[in-house]
Amino acid sequence: LGLTNAIFTDSITVGGVKGGGSAGSPARMAFAAVFTNSSPTAYLRGTGGATSRIFLWGVGDTAINSGSSAQCFGNVDLSNGSVDALVDNLILGRDRNGSAALDAGVFTFTAGNINVNSLIVGDQGSASTGSAVSGSMTVNGANATLTVNRTLDLGHTTLTGATALNTRGVLNIFNGTVNASNIIVGATSITNTIAMNNATLFVTNAIATNAAGVFAMNLTNSTLGLNIADTSLKALAGTLTTGGATNVIWLTSVPVFPAGNYPAQIPLLKYTNAAIAGVGYNFGLTNVPVTAPNASLINNTANKTIDLYLPVSPAPVITSQPQPFSGSPGDSTILSVTNTGLATLSYQWYYTNGVSTNALSDGPGPSGSSTLTGSTSSDLTLASAQPGDSGGYFVIITNLYGAATSAVAQVSISSGCIPPSIVGVNNQTVIQGNNATFAASVAANPAANIQWQRGGVDITDATNSTLVVTNVQYPADDGAVFSIVATNTCGGLTNSATLTVIVPPSISTQPTNVVVTNTQAASFSVAASGVPAPGYQWYKNGNPISLGANGTATSATLNFASVSASDTATYYVAVTNAAGTSNSASVTLTVNSVMSATALSPANGATGVCYDTPLYITFSQTPLLRNAGTVKIFNATNQVTPVDTIDLGLNSLAGVQAHSAFSGDGQGFNYYPVIITGLTAAIYPHGGVLTSNQTYYVTVDNGVFTDTTGAYFIGITDTNAWRFTTKPTGPANPLSLVVNADGSGDFVTVQGAVDSVPSGNTTPRLISVRDGNYVELVNISGKHNLTLRGQSRAGTIISYANNANIAPGGSTHSRMSFKINGNDLGLENLTLTNSTPLGGAQAEALMVETDRRRFVAWNVSICSFQDTILMNTEGSQCYFQDCFIQGTTDFIWGSGNAFFTNCEIKQVGASTALNPTASTGVTSNGMSYVNCTFTRSSGLTGATMGRTRGIANGNAAILNCRIDDHIYGWATDALPTSSYRLWDFANSNLTATVSKVLSNAIALTAGDPRITLASDATNWLYGWIPSATPVILTQPVSQSVAGGGNATFTVVVATAMTPPTYQWRHAGTNLSGATSASLNVNNAHAGEAGDYTVVVTSGTLSVTSSVATLTVGNTAPTLPAISDSTVNVGVTVNFTNNATDPDVPAQSLTYSLLSAPGNATLGASSGVFNFRPTVSQGGTSNYISLYVADNGSPSLSATQSFSVVVNPLSQSSAGAGSYSGGTFGGTVSGDTGPDYEVLASTNLVDWEVIF
Repeated sequence: LGLTNAIFTDSITVGGVKGGGSAGSPARMAFAAVFTNSSPTAYLRGTGGATSRIFLWGVGDTAINSGSSAQCFGNVDLSNGSVDALVDNLILGRDRNGSAALDAGVFTFTAGNINVNSLIVGDQGSASTGSAVSGSMTVNGANATLTVNRTLDLGHTTLTGATALNTRGVLNIFNGTVNASNIIVGATSITNTIAMNNATLFVTNAIATNAAGVFAMNLTNSTLGLNIADTSLKALAGTLTTGGATNVIWLTSVPVFPAGNYPAQIPLLKYTNAAIAGVGYNFGLTNVPVTAPNASLINNTANKTIDLYLPVSPAPVITSQPQPFSGSPGDSTILSVTNTGLATLSYQWYYTNGVSTNALSDGPGPSGSSTLTGSTSSDLTLASAQPGDSGGYFVIITNLYGAATSAVAQVSISSGCIPPSIVGVNNQTVIQGNNATFAASVAANPAANIQWQRGGVDITDATNSTLVVTNVQYPADDGAVFSIVATNTCGGLTNSATLTVIVPPSISTQPTNVVVTNTQAASFSVAASGVPAPGYQWYKNGNPISLGANGTATSATLNFASVSASDTATYYVAVTNAAGTSNSASVTLTVNSVMSATALSPANGATGVCYDTPLYITFSQTPLLRNAGTVKIFNATNQVTPVDTIDLGLNSLAGVQAHSAFSGDGQGFNYYPVIITGLTAAIYPHGGVLTSNQTYYVTVDNGVFTDTTGAYFIGITDTNAWRFTTKPTGPANPLSLVVNADGSGDFVTVQGAVDSVPSGNTTPRLISVRDGNYVELVNISGKHNLTLRGQSRAGTIISYANNANIAPGGSTHSRMSFKINGNDLGLENLTLTNSTPLGGAQAEALMVETDRRRFVAWNVSICSFQDTILMNTEGSQCYFQDCFIQGTTDFIWGSGNAFFTNCEIKQVGASTALNPTASTGVTSNGMSYVNCTFTRSSGLTGATMGRTRGIANGNAAILNCRIDDHIYGWATDALPTSSYRLWDFANSNLTATVSKVLSNAIALTAGDPRITLASDATNWLYGWIPSATPVILTQPVSQSVAGGGNATFTVVVATAMTPPTYQWRHAGTNLSGATSASLNVNNAHAGEAGDYTVVVTSGTLSVTSSVATLTVGNTAPTLPAISDSTVNVGVTVNFTNNATDPDVPAQSLTYSLLSAPGNATLGASSGVFNFRPTVSQGGTSNYISLYVADNGSPSLSATQSFSVVVNPLSQSSAGAGSYSGGTFGGTVSGDTGPDYEVLASTNLVDWEVIF
């Protein structure tokens, strides 16, 4: 809608499916955003002019014969403007087909007046199967008024099954005013709500008393205007919640009830559950009419009602009657009456003689001789009475609110004796515990003596014309006969009456809640007594059950031979007799399904569970969500207060509720707390409620889920049925987090990993996401220097069905599936998908928030339909390389600066405008596409490259791109001007065989400096050099080789933004020349064992591989060869063995002899060998084997062998001796080497060694 709108039409449909249609059909009617601050107006009328009404305004409305998969979503949002509309029928969300998948209608306005004859909010209007239907009307503004002249119907239903139970109508009044004649609810819908905040709601008739009432009624500092026409209930709610200082009940009118009905206590609001805040019961009265003097409110907790208490009638009520008089001529008497009633009161006395009745006036009395005064006051004086004044006297008292006529007081004036005459006494029927009053008029002259009797026995001190029997009881006083006996000197007379005491119904045994399984029998019973015997009437959801519906509806026991899901309801019985009615306690019949939980995840008793885990229940049948009840998670150490409560009753019409706050982002989000896929329901706890090393258990309320008939899943209440224990500690390496949906990583959700990063983080961190489908809304806010790296682009999928229909206010800041709200963030090797169906609503897969810088998407698929990528402002810097981007209309848009290279941009779904839609300022570069491919899905025909949407200064450069033939140029709103900068250079068809010039673009020619600017990412992005951390697809693998063996380490890197370089490292030290993807270690020895890594660098960013360990087996020592030798006896063979060991550090060596003469030695540690042959060894050849062993594991050794030949020993000889100067001398001849002894003898027998 524009700035000023006047629409005259017979009908409007916002979001509808025509006959035979089956596609989803969302639509939104709103003032154009450009007029937000310009006070736009909308004037809507029928075709007949200013006083005519639009016949039908449908929002989310299926046709009678639409397809079975039709989904209608309509949203009328007239916020930020004013509306003036006259409408006959306004319907928000309607299923007329019976097989449509889902219908929802939402209407919001903030100022103006909408006058509607009939309003239906959520209309399950088909008599066949039907779909879940929801509607919402929001009156949100102090100057907004909605008037409904006939009926406001919340959650209208025609069926009794699950779809009807889930049909829902919501009325929100925030600061505004609603005037409604009558508010009703569907016969079987049970989730309708009314919410009021600083609001006013005036209702002429009643609120939801026609059926089960509204599911919830919430009032905060609000006014509820009620018209009290009778004593019937005015509003019915399952849960009544009040807040704020005071809520006010405004009484638009209160009737005057018959005098006997006071004091009166009238139930206004009845509730099942209440959360009443503030002082007392949080309600005050205002605008109390004069017909309700001294009125007040009572919180009747016993009856669960807020009651209006009326202590007295405003009309006259006579509290004391005029008394009869008998006297003689000339006597005077005063006839008096006392009464209550509001001023101004008027009195008029009358005289009757049994034939005629006349009003009296002051002056002569009926006889003409007496005098009357006070004929218009409470006291009538008859002075100087005469026989002609005899007759009956009574007074009529009136005011603005009614009249009261007194009893007739008989006056008898006679000069003779007049025997008593008695008018009355009458039989009395009195409720036990009350007083019985017997009254009579007695006339006599002289005055009669009066005596009351019971059963013929005088009653002490009972001597006037009125007898009050107090606190009558049954059976003691029942049937008692009371007589008045009047006597004087002329005679006596007796009149009698019988007292009947009745007893109100009293319930001695209340019905109790019943839970049964579908098709089983069930019953409610009540035991009650009373006099006379009471009757029974059972009620279902506040409505009487007919005998046609259940033949036991008027019995003490309500029987169900075979329950169905539609019997799930609240029941009570009214027990009634002539003494009154007593309502039993309200009880529920819960019909449970045979559907059971076949699997739980985490499994019961599971350990090592990630503390961000969702909860999964797999059922034996297809489950449905009821949007009621709770799922609770308890720490096993505290069974009183849950750590998390997922209240499904908070869900909106679309099944969403407020998401827990994202750290660093003040924007509110909505989310689906439960998502059902096939037989499995995924339940998503609020963020951060679980911690490590704790045991938790889960409970699920009965009725959170139903089967397809509407019967309840029994729930999980056993505290030992679903328990699990979280991992003992948090992530082992906070700088390198792992997300794996199978629970083997640090986290099972991407957001869980993001949440673990400290707010304001600037330390580079990596989040590795293993293959899996991660159904979650991801928001990285206030955290920087993060890279999310998928295991594979096709296998790592992050998806969520967020969109403008469920986001608060439809805001672009809260409708995406993945939000970038930090600096220096990167996405690599994964897929982002907004899973909102085609036509569902505006739904970005990726949104880069205001002024967020240096965002990189590399090797990423980004998929949605309309509005796939939004880069919000000119301060945003974004770089996309090797990406696949898919959408329908304007699906890459915003004011950000972005550079796309080697990307495929694919159009799917029918659309006339592809992308991009740049909204950049005059000083901002905008979006540049270089070496990209623009494609389409099959069957699509002509489309424009994009449009400006009327936003000046937008720039998009298309350079060296290949463009499918269906794209013929820019939209006509993009004609080149000084404002629109749409550059075109060197583009071709998809096969690069034909040049393609985009119409309505600015064609650049070679040498144009704009080409240099737009074709270089660093120039385009103001000096920033985009780069992405290389992705290692295959890590090097640890190896073990034997000493001397060969080992090869290899790393496989995904295609990088810039070609990668490599540097291998051993034990943290760079290896010279090791700069390829593989590293060969040949002839390995222990010194080359240890840890190897490779640093892969792409552009300015690097990644280090995981550690691969080389294990080299023990290397045998080396023992040099030893030569054979020949020696003489006695010549020592001596040498040192110098064995070596290549292990680093070198191992200890030990030497030993394997084979050697007995007198040979070898130093165990020194390796020194000694052998000196003896005489006996002369002429021998000696084989010697040496052994050296290391102390490795296993111990390895080396052996060497050699021979030592000992020459035969020659015979020694001695030469002739000589003696001179005391010295004996001689010569000895023999082989070199042996030891010799010289002996001397003097007798050739005894020899002595000389030397």
